[in-house]
Amino acid sequence: MTRSHMHHTRCWIAPAAMLAAAGSALGTNTLLAPSQFATISSAVSAAQEGDTILVSPGVYREVVWLEGRNITIRSTDGPGVTFISGDLDGDEVADVGPVFLTEAGETASTVLEGFTLTHSTDNGNGYGGAVVITNSSPTIRRCVITNSVAEGAAGGATIDQSSSLFEDVDFIGNTSPGGAGAFTVSVLTDVTFRRCTFIGNSAEGGYGGINVASRGRARFESCLIAGNFAEGGQGAGAIESQARADFVNCVFTGNGSDGGSGGLTFIGGSSGSLINCTFSENRDAGGASLALTASTNSAVLVANSIVWSSGAGAQVAGAGLTVRNSTIKNGFASGVSILISDPQFLDPLGPDGVAGTADDDLRLDPGSPSVDAGDASDLPAGVTTDAAGLARVVGAVDHGAYEAQGSGCAADFNNDGFVDFFDLDAYIECFEGGACPSGRDADFNSDGFIDFFDLDAFVEAFETGC
Repeated sequence: MTRSHMHHTRCWIAPAAMLAAAGSALGTNTLLAPSQFATISSAVSAAQEGDTILVSPGVYREVVWLEGRNITIRSTDGPGVTFISGDLDGDEVADVGPVFLTEAGETASTVLEGFTLTHSTDNGNGYGGAVVITNSSPTIRRCVITNSVAEGAAGGATIDQSSSLFEDVDFIGNTSPGGAGAFTVSVLTDVTFRRCTFIGNSAEGGYGGINVASRGRARFESCLIAGNFAEGGQGAGAIESQARADFVNCVFTGNGSDGGSGGLTFIGGSSGSLINCTFSENRDAGGASLALTASTNSAVLVANSIVWSSGAGAQVAGAGLTVRNSTIKNGFASGVSILISDPQFLDPLGPDGVAGTADDDLRLDPGSPSVDAGDASDLPAGVTTDAAGLARVVGAVDHGAYEAQGSGCAADFNNDGFVDFFDLDAYIECFEGGACPSGRDADFNSDGFIDFFDLDAFVEAFETGC
């Protein structure tokens, strides 16, 4: 994963002994699984209001149903080694689901943290996803939701008549025949997704990634929607049926469709906004790169954003869009202050040459025309950082999800706004004939030759910091 996406990296520094020592700070009582309770479910049954269940690494093949308890369930070592699975017999096939369920008024003090939720199925009953939240408001934090399927519902999560927070949650490789691959938000629901990723989810006849419907509301802050695919639907997803969705500092890259568009659509009287978002290489099967649409009865503001692809055709379309201060390939006829020049992403396909994968680098080259081209008055209140967690405004606000951090310092060879050993590594690779960062070459002293005088010049700049 590139440094541009490093805010999605998980870091676990609280081992079991430290958490157990915290004791009462985590709740009224601390219950341990499996040392005290063989399963998470049995610990839940014994838990009282405000208790914390600490779960050691392992695969827990069960359905965790809270039955109205406001408790914290936290793994000691993170989602890489702690699984809640609907594969009851260990044959890599989902048997039951959802594997995490709240439906009895659980509040925001209910927390699930540090698990991989996997191999869940609705068995065709349409009540599915690995996570189902109804009439409740739990917090889901630092989890991975993956390899789950729901027919006619959402493969990853279904959220209905609830208010929840998903923070640092990855939806990866979930699927739905006829629904949404990653999740569906519906019916008077209000959900925030913060620093979440939706990668490689898929649907047949629905929405590959995300779906907000039926007067639901969702906010997306610094989220990555990448490599999702729909057969006959929308690759990135849809906002529909009088729902509202607001996106800030979000990236849509490499989403695709066979029979629909690769991007995001607003339909059915929906509304929302996309502020400082980046769309890159979202395409249908024929190569058309329509990334963002809004029907006439929708109302969507797009500002300080970038919509760009090497594919054919219009990138943005629809009478429901109000677009200003943005970079859009082929323009937008009714837009205001629209740039049509290449935004100069540092490496939009990454070393693997494939859009929608973890090595895509959609930061801006310091010389990009999209740098300092935005209008800070369109930034939502309280937004001070970009998609990478760096300063949102450097000079004037940029277009797109990533703010150019370049300081004009020659030793900042990789253009990330810092002078560190990543720059030294980048220069040495370039000097030895490898790939050079965008806009850089090994002739550091600009004398027309690449030799050890350049290496000396770079080391001197590196040691002085500029």
